[in-house]
Amino acid sequence: MMLDDFLLPDTPRQIAEQYKTLKVFAQDQDFGLLEDNFIVLDTETTGLSFKTCELIEIAAARIEQRKIVDRFSTFVNPTKLIPEEITKLTHITNADVFNAPSSRQAVKQLTDFVGGMPILAHNAHFDRTFIERVKGGCFVSDTWIDTLALSRIALPCLSSHKLADLSAMFGHDRVSHRAMDDVEALAELWPIVLAGLRLLGPDLMRFLADMHEGYDWPFRPIFSYLARDKVDAGFDVLQRRHQIVQPDRWVPQAGAQAAAQASPTLFPVLKEQIDAVFKPQGSMAGIYEKYEFRPEQLRMAQEVQEVQQHGGVSCIEAGTGVGKSMAYLVPSALFSINNQTGVGIATKTNILTDQLMHKELPVLAKLFAEKTVDVAGSMPACHTPAGSSPAGAPVGSKGASTSTSSRVAPSRTSAGAAATPHFSYCALKGFDHYPCLQKIMQAATQPIFSPEEDNDQVGSQEGQKQESSVAVQDCLTALAVSLAYACQCPTGDIDRLGIRWSNVPRSLITSTAEGCLRAQCPFYPHECLVFAARKKAATSNIVVTNHALLLCGVDADGTVLPPLEHWIIDEAHSFESEARKLWAREISSATVRATFEHIGGVRTGALHALLVQAASCEGSTLIAGLLTKAASLCARASLRCNDLFSEIAGFCQEQAPSRGFYANQSYDTSEIWISDELRATPAWEKIQVTATCTMQALEEAVKNITEAQQKIAEQITKPDAFLTSDIRSLRDLLASLSLIMKEQSSEYVYSIQVRRTAGNSRHYALRAEKLDIGEQLANKWLPQNKSCVFTSATLTANGDFKHFNHAVGIDRLDSRGQLDQQGQLDQSYQPDQPDQLNQLEEVPVKHACIPSSFDYEHNMRVLVARDLPLAQSPEYIEKLADMLYSVHCAMKGSVLSLFTNRRDMEATYKLLQPRLAQAGLSLAMQQKTTSAQQLQRKFIAEKTLSLFALKSFWEGVDAAGDTLRCVVIVKLPFSSPNDPLSKQRAAQDDRTWWKYSLPEAIISVKQAAGRLIRSSSDKGVLIFADSRLLTKRYGSQFLSSLPQKEYVALEAQYIGRYIELLHMW
Repeated sequence: MMLDDFLLPDTPRQIAEQYKTLKVFAQDQDFGLLEDNFIVLDTETTGLSFKTCELIEIAAARIEQRKIVDRFSTFVNPTKLIPEEITKLTHITNADVFNAPSSRQAVKQLTDFVGGMPILAHNAHFDRTFIERVKGGCFVSDTWIDTLALSRIALPCLSSHKLADLSAMFGHDRVSHRAMDDVEALAELWPIVLAGLRLLGPDLMRFLADMHEGYDWPFRPIFSYLARDKVDAGFDVLQRRHQIVQPDRWVPQAGAQAAAQASPTLFPVLKEQIDAVFKPQGSMAGIYEKYEFRPEQLRMAQEVQEVQQHGGVSCIEAGTGVGKSMAYLVPSALFSINNQTGVGIATKTNILTDQLMHKELPVLAKLFAEKTVDVAGSMPACHTPAGSSPAGAPVGSKGASTSTSSRVAPSRTSAGAAATPHFSYCALKGFDHYPCLQKIMQAATQPIFSPEEDNDQVGSQEGQKQESSVAVQDCLTALAVSLAYACQCPTGDIDRLGIRWSNVPRSLITSTAEGCLRAQCPFYPHECLVFAARKKAATSNIVVTNHALLLCGVDADGTVLPPLEHWIIDEAHSFESEARKLWAREISSATVRATFEHIGGVRTGALHALLVQAASCEGSTLIAGLLTKAASLCARASLRCNDLFSEIAGFCQEQAPSRGFYANQSYDTSEIWISDELRATPAWEKIQVTATCTMQALEEAVKNITEAQQKIAEQITKPDAFLTSDIRSLRDLLASLSLIMKEQSSEYVYSIQVRRTAGNSRHYALRAEKLDIGEQLANKWLPQNKSCVFTSATLTANGDFKHFNHAVGIDRLDSRGQLDQQGQLDQSYQPDQPDQLNQLEEVPVKHACIPSSFDYEHNMRVLVARDLPLAQSPEYIEKLADMLYSVHCAMKGSVLSLFTNRRDMEATYKLLQPRLAQAGLSLAMQQKTTSAQQLQRKFIAEKTLSLFALKSFWEGVDAAGDTLRCVVIVKLPFSSPNDPLSKQRAAQDDRTWWKYSLPEAIISVKQAAGRLIRSSSDKGVLIFADSRLLTKRYGSQFLSSLPQKEYVALEAQYIGRYIELLHMW
């Protein structure tokens, strides 16, 4: 691959040219001591785990004057056999290491070779950890230089800094997953990394060398040496940003914008254009070597094109394998280019956002760049097709708009005049996904590692000096990477930076929407990375974001995102739950404590910093008086809040015996529904009195601290601290408390939450959640859109869209938006008739159910255990463990068992894991402290590993092939009838369970079943360990919703044997 393939999309031209000539530049440079007396090192191991894996090869080379003058290489004999996948990767066999030295002997030989010299290693933490785990390994060297982290500083505009990729970019081909080859490749790359650092400038090198110089940091001597070049002035990141960010870079072309505003006409995307992309010999076939034409994908693309052209809402359930990402991206891109308007794509997770940004959208951009896509439609200018209405009519409105969006993608020169298509796209994430330059500079120049700091801030604990040192170094590296990135990249988020977040607090280099200083920040708006991303989004054809940010924008009346009027909501089955979570109002003991700790008083926090600064300013007496009074009122408000939560804690303890509130220690969160009956009790009236006093104290604190902030702004040009975010936080606390305790709006369901943390301590929260999310969406968001497509593999329950329609507000639209036949979907579509579309015109709400292209009939089996006892039975766990044992043995691993609660999962794991270990099978469990993403990566990497998991694994796990061959649904995932939302609904409607709990559980089961078959060649078994599927009348609804309609009911003891006889693999 060429270097161009690895440059970030927004890399400025001059930076790109520097990178392309970097190899030649490096050859002409003299790096003196930085090229002499270094050891380059690499290792190969039996896997990635520091706890269970071992060294199998070590290689090293000594560098003098850019040349390798000596080499060291040895195999290492591990105590276990080398896994087959490692042999395939490295070509190191068990025979190779049979007579090799032990790890201790090999490390001793390495120590003699290194002789204490500095070591260069790509991802040095990995190699160093494996070597120092061996006795005597800590004596190899005191200085390890991580060239992976250093390359991220030197070359921040690259999308990858893997050794193999860097070697390919700069013309080396030695990387082969063998240690000596990797050593030689790294030796050749070392001058290029140094050259990249030199091009960042001696001013930045000096700044980094001097940053927190009281702490050891392996990179400091390198930066200090490179800083010996002549420095004209000190490092000024604001000036650097000004040079790299052109304020008019994303300003729409004036002529195009005027033309767009003047013309009410849409320039349609024609059916022929869509066909030309997806047909067997079409544009896609020229990009994907193994492209397969899928009629289902074409049909979905046509559905998207239809709704974008005519306006309205479309709900599309597209089965796994349809290829829905490209099916909605292609028509959206064509529509955007044709009509100079942006299209928003909202996904549930940033994982899918990144997939779209790094896989599908670059392919689409390549299609446009190579002009293999017909952009200009054949419809004449200023003409709307007969029988269609302009997409200017907002969803649910009775009239049509007279203008298109004022947003203009700079790809056309006049309305209807086709120019060379410039296709642009970007991602928008929340504030905490972007580096905050104001906080970075503050962290780089002010003490952040003082002993008074919270241990969590630098990852240190008493008696762990080495870990603390590594954590501090990781923080310094994070600051260096962020500054280098800001100097070369106009836009981008922190996910590109490769920061080790285990040791770096995110708050060190990012801000929040509440904490952003906006106009008070020197980087606002043009030099700010957050607002640069938003400016870019304002003129991009495709804007990819997540549900959370979109819903925050809805709640903030459209001030978060650009004014997009065409939306695709992917993973739409989660849209309602995300909205309920984001639109909740809450006041918690933890948030209250953090807010008042940040505000501080006369001796600590922001108020203290301002008092110290005010002492030397004009008008200091007035400001000091206001700040002192603010400190007193904030202390009073803090005490009132503590009193309130003490009352709440006592109330919860009184409720415990009757509710079993603390009885089950396996649940992290417990809830109490604040019903009208509970509000009438004497115990709650006592809480109400305390809450009233708390609100009064908060009002006084907000009023006074706001007055102090205004005087500070008038008197102090550059304050050492800002109270803006603190004022916002106090106002939010007051508003939430007022809503819950005073206003008591019927639009919300209210509850007390008790969250159990490590050490069995408890945090309390008062919480208000929107009762009807659909009503909010129908009132505040859907009518503002000209088109909206909801899509997912699981939108229907038993073939019915009614539950989803209600969840997102579609059934609340006006007469134009009412559903036909109660939202029943049209089952008449046949895959061999791709031209078939909805025949009804002028219906702004459409539904389509597009089946998967996978052969479930032959590749998937569904088994139901018909005789397992109910979960309440004393013998349930033992019988479940017996069945799972036979299943795991029959499958020989690769089983994902999905539980609905931690109690059952832990009890079953305790019985099953030792038995499986004796059978040579590995079983992992989702622990409370385990990252779900890390566990998912481990599960995918270790192909025979089986896993017990909870809710987070019911959807979103993409493990194709032999990694996952069996999914066990232990229990049907009904929501608890005792959670506050269920109780509030039941109090208003006696059919709540049928309207909400049942369809939600069916959709969850469909999601879980979707984990099993992820490609056309996958085969697998879906097992239900819940006999209610056969004994309850609702069971048939679950079974009929599965892609494989046939099932086999067996006694639990025979399921393992049945699997053995399937011969599917």
